[in-house]
Amino acid sequence: DGGDDGGGGGAGDDDGDEEDKKDDDDAAAAVGADPSQLTLRPPKRRRRRRGTQGPKHTDSTTITRVSALDLAKQLLREQKVKSDAIDVVVDLMRFTMEADDIAKDDDNVSFKYFLRLFAPYYEQYSRLTFRHTRIPKSNASPSLATRLAALCSGGQSNAERLSSRCFAPVRSNNHIEWLIDGQDAYRKIAEVIDSATRDVFCSFWWCTESTYLRRDGVALSDRLDELLCKKAREGVKVFVLLWDEVEIALDNRSGHVRSTLEAMHPNIRVLTHPRFFPFSWSHHQKFVVADQRRAVVGGLDVCIGRFDTQQHPVADPDAKMWPGIDYYQPEIGRPADDDFDEPMRDYVDRSKLPRYAWHDVDVFVEGQTAHDLGRNFIERWNHHRDDLMAMGDYPPIFIRDYNKIVNSSSDDDRDDRSDGKSESVKDDDDSKQETFGQKDRYKQFKVDTQAVRSLGDWSGLTDGREREASIYHAYLDAIDSAEHFVYIEQQYFCSVFAGGGVKNVVVAKLYQKIKDAIQAHRTFRVAILIPFPEEGGGTANAIMDLNFKTLCRGDNALIPRIERLIAMEKRHDDSYEATVEDFVSVCSLRTHAQIGGVYRCNQVFVHAKLMIVDDRVAIVSSANLNDRSFVGDRDSELGVVVYDTEMIDSTMNGEPFQVGASVHSLRTRLWSEHCHVPEDKVRDPCVSSVYYDIFLRTAMRNTAVFNHVFPAVPQNAIRTLEEQKKRIVENKVIDPERLDDVQGHLVLHPLDYLADANLEPGERLCKEMLLSDETFQ
Repeated sequence: DGGDDGGGGGAGDDDGDEEDKKDDDDAAAAVGADPSQLTLRPPKRRRRRRGTQGPKHTDSTTITRVSALDLAKQLLREQKVKSDAIDVVVDLMRFTMEADDIAKDDDNVSFKYFLRLFAPYYEQYSRLTFRHTRIPKSNASPSLATRLAALCSGGQSNAERLSSRCFAPVRSNNHIEWLIDGQDAYRKIAEVIDSATRDVFCSFWWCTESTYLRRDGVALSDRLDELLCKKAREGVKVFVLLWDEVEIALDNRSGHVRSTLEAMHPNIRVLTHPRFFPFSWSHHQKFVVADQRRAVVGGLDVCIGRFDTQQHPVADPDAKMWPGIDYYQPEIGRPADDDFDEPMRDYVDRSKLPRYAWHDVDVFVEGQTAHDLGRNFIERWNHHRDDLMAMGDYPPIFIRDYNKIVNSSSDDDRDDRSDGKSESVKDDDDSKQETFGQKDRYKQFKVDTQAVRSLGDWSGLTDGREREASIYHAYLDAIDSAEHFVYIEQQYFCSVFAGGGVKNVVVAKLYQKIKDAIQAHRTFRVAILIPFPEEGGGTANAIMDLNFKTLCRGDNALIPRIERLIAMEKRHDDSYEATVEDFVSVCSLRTHAQIGGVYRCNQVFVHAKLMIVDDRVAIVSSANLNDRSFVGDRDSELGVVVYDTEMIDSTMNGEPFQVGASVHSLRTRLWSEHCHVPEDKVRDPCVSSVYYDIFLRTAMRNTAVFNHVFPAVPQNAIRTLEEQKKRIVENKVIDPERLDDVQGHLVLHPLDYLADANLEPGERLCKEMLLSDETFQ
């Protein structure tokens, strides 16, 4: 219990006094003060009778000065000032959730003492600068977490604080282009490779060398391997990093790709890493860099099944867009080795089964941040080369000076481009016939950007740190800055509220923002887009279990917490009216087609790893919202934070508000695609006429249609695994003419799906797969 003495003696004992004095001395020494001059003395604690419990923490009125100090001290004693930064931050947030607003008065002695005691450790592990400043009072008192963050920030901007934890600083005057879905991303990757004159860096979790990057007739020259070989023949050095997977668990054929590419030309060198250890983690960075100046980075691998258009069709009977094994359906498994040997041969019967639709987001970057992305590749390459003892055949790569790169480039200043278009896009491009989500397609914006990553000593970090988790900190900092709105597209959604040792506090941060909004009676929206797992069986259940525990299952989950806050606020104010949907919504994407005379339905798999805040800041990366991606020393990840510098007039919740030109364009394009409405109709994501009348109404209408026509699709009515199996076997299609009412792809994510089933992975699954619980987190 937080009110316990943490194993120490009673405050009335001599031992207790000595212990208090030692804590004072330690705290004073940590902040550089003379212990004898420390005037913020804690009040003495009273000994409690044996067996009595400390004060409850569900109501801030029960938290006294004494118990607040005890909680702070116990936190430090239990942690013993561990070197694990994320453990400390998680415990701080958990403490905040239990004892929120313990002292709203800035003059409260215990509150000041708590801050002074904890600040040195908070500074050390979060790499923030502590300042002794006061927080301005307001009618709606900020939470303890908000107050502590303000005291520790010292007036720094989020970007400045992130730079202190990141391998790369914020870079000005970079040009970016948003790449929504595989068609645009693959086109840009081909363009970047074509532009190279000195070197090309490629890194993927999964790579299929026979993937076509351009599909205007499916020419052999548009395949990834042929594009790389062409540049190699021109004298360009091509370097490729692939995850060396554990084949008994998952076969990405990285060894085959290495041997195939290296056999094409001696200028192509491929490293697969790690050779043996670690078993549970992977290289998950997905990016391409040309000449250490241009790059594409995000969530997309260049492999089978990832190419898609913004219409997300699931039928391609003539193999015009998805030839051979690229017509991918994970429900029947991956292609066999002999299928990969003949990639133009179908392995799925496209006359009976739909392909798996795929939604993703990447970003093209040109400028110094692209150079930082290249530096990340070089650091990893040289690390892996040494780790694999492959020095003889694999030369080291050296970082080139960016100014020299720019000065020696034949491509002159990009500011001369008036239309902002990519050179390779023709005016008669067929894709311009698409109706929605196309505004500002191909447009490039000038912005400030920052490369961020997750990297550990096993995966390439060489600066003496155990890990870098700058993507994670970018998420936390961006949420801290949110005033009105957070939009998230993610493949996984696992955060601290799931329990079981999950460390990242992203959802706790979102909860804190929602809590502040509820208490202030103001509008704040969090819109979340997630899929159902691509995986099957026990692995899928384990992923869903963590997603649901984070969002809606159990008292600790996000939505039950919000429900309790709303109920408490209504008890205090009878006039207050609000629902959970006012603050958070959870959606997915779904589509359908008629194949072989039979109506088929499939989800559009949300693989994007994207967060947008207030249409001003966007984070695009390879990192999932879970500990695997965020902690730093697990999966390696890479991404970019975009800070808009060109602000345009718009509104938030109907009130005038300036948004970033590029980030606003990205968010409206996405909502236009998902809801099948013009971009101008979804400019304000908070106002009811957009958030309710377009975004959620589209999701609710589509959900009702899909649930009726396809009773086997995941929905709230299916609460058990037995019911799910029964409906799949029956495979009913009812009133398919109602599919004409479907608009776009947006549907509600069924939060009561399999609510009565036990989805936990269990000891057997972990043992069979030689995995720990952390593997799924």
